[in-house]
Amino acid sequence: MFPYIGIVKGNHGWVQILNQEGLLFKIFKPGDNPVVLIVDELTKKSEILDYLSEGGCILTDTETLGSLLGESVRSVIINSIIPDGSDLFRNVGIVDVYNKAYVINKKGFGTINNKFPALYDFSYKNGFGISLPFNISSVIFDTTRRMKYFYNEYGKFPADCVSSVSKGEVRKLAVNAIRYLFSKKGTNYFHKWYYPDGKRNAFLFRVDTDKSNFDEIYNTYKIVDEHDFCCTFFIDVKSLGGSQDALKELKNQEIAVHCFEHKVFKDPLRNRKNFSRAKRLLQKVSIETYGLAVPYGAWNNSIGFVTEDLKFKYSSESSFSYDDLPSYPYINARLSHVLQIPVHPISPGTLLHAKNSIDVIKKYFGKIIEEKYSNDEPLFLYGHSEVISRYPSILEYIINVVKEKSEIWMGTYRDFYDWWMERENTNPEILIDGITLKMNGINKNSRLTFRIITPEGRNTIIPLKKEVDLEELKFTEMAKSRPFDKNKLKIKQGNFKLKLKEIENWIKR
Repeated sequence: MFPYIGIVKGNHGWVQILNQEGLLFKIFKPGDNPVVLIVDELTKKSEILDYLSEGGCILTDTETLGSLLGESVRSVIINSIIPDGSDLFRNVGIVDVYNKAYVINKKGFGTINNKFPALYDFSYKNGFGISLPFNISSVIFDTTRRMKYFYNEYGKFPADCVSSVSKGEVRKLAVNAIRYLFSKKGTNYFHKWYYPDGKRNAFLFRVDTDKSNFDEIYNTYKIVDEHDFCCTFFIDVKSLGGSQDALKELKNQEIAVHCFEHKVFKDPLRNRKNFSRAKRLLQKVSIETYGLAVPYGAWNNSIGFVTEDLKFKYSSESSFSYDDLPSYPYINARLSHVLQIPVHPISPGTLLHAKNSIDVIKKYFGKIIEEKYSNDEPLFLYGHSEVISRYPSILEYIINVVKEKSEIWMGTYRDFYDWWMERENTNPEILIDGITLKMNGINKNSRLTFRIITPEGRNTIIPLKKEVDLEELKFTEMAKSRPFDKNKLKIKQGNFKLKLKEIENWIKR
């Protein structure tokens, strides 16, 4: 038997997180004995209590916990969750939610709005569980956006309009809870590794060509080419002045759509016309495009429908998600067909606008790269050709810092999209027979690997093989979690300035 996760209903929010993490799960049936049971509704209350009574572990939300165990709960409006030093907050930063939450009058983990505990552990007879303060689907698929500051320990804080919910932090919090429960049960935790061929990390760089002529684009390309690197150029077609055929000079780079006109319209039909025109003009010179990055990182349901209608395979908008693994928006009561590939939303231009020096900008990105590399989080960064062509040393520095790290996969957005599809669609049957892990239905050419984390916090990565002797595997200690830097709470100050920045942002549009 292979250790798996049960889920009562299979709400889309939980399914999204489980797929991002690459975990084996199935719908819970009476008599099942999953390592962890996710309780996302109470239609099987008696069976859930039986499972708990017999020593099961459950993960649920606090409102559902109240109904399950008769706990008194009350609702609060949650802005952010502040981490504590517990394992549940391993490598988790400030969790922005801006949604409804539920609390219990007891001790817990982390704090909501600096007032209430955020997460709770609980026991029931022989069982144990963790509750999160919110409904996962309501926060994971939230489509609101707001101006936010981003921490910069070396200079002025940059700000941008991004997803209200920091979905990457929500995912990490939920995954930490699952790992914690696996450890509590004394069971090894298996999941699909995030990156191809067992690489330690992945680096993508996105170039948005807002208002850039071809010379600025080509000068940016030369930096990339000189460093033997490839990236994805999201093209503002109108600004090329009809010279889109020259884009073929960008050897080994991916060309994708930014827009024809660098605007976002309230009318979905005008947005469709804008992106369709850009795509068509690139097709006329035999440049096929697979991806879209909407101007200003804007995203809403109507834009989601447009990206599907125009047959894009992926898009990248920080108003939907940022600093996270790829995911799918929820539109029309279903998951979208278009993969969202998030990016770190702060560019060199954003930092310049906040009046930071070039040296400070380099330090900022050096810190971001170090943190994400240490935390196994993807290195998905971006910049603008107009800025990069003027200050080439910034991109040179970023590429060199990444290349100094070991075992980093590098490619274009299309390359990573292809990998993520391979990861999603590779699902070997896995069994554990004593000390032997057996895999059936594997493709010997697959780039997929699995990570195993022991209850003691040691880990290893294994390739797809028909048989693996678990006793022969070499495990290493996981990198120590860094304590939360309370200086980062400074970004939650200065709301009046953020409002002014939001007004400025809309005037620019």
